[in-house]
Amino acid sequence: QGPRGVSVSETEGKIHLEWQTAYAGDFPIVKYEVMADGIKVGEIPHTPQLLKSKPFNIDIEKVPGKITLAAIDSEGNRAETEANA
Repeated sequence: QGPRGVSVSETEGKIHLEWQTAYAGDFPIVKYEVMADGIKVGEIPHTPQLLKSKPFNIDIEKVPGKITLAAIDSEGNRAETEANA
């Protein structure tokens, strides 16, 4: 399952994304990628999320097109969630 509870906001020409951890499948999650129309525009490593009040987040340049977040596991499997509000 992909990242959960995705929220999108825009300030000063940047897009701010926040989300809750994805559920791991058979292999551990190693990173999250941000894609705009299929092109990677950001990436952060996965670390254990200890508190729901401290979601994962990233700021990216404002980009046109559909934004998706992908959880990537240690075997390269992807689970995507659309991030557009």
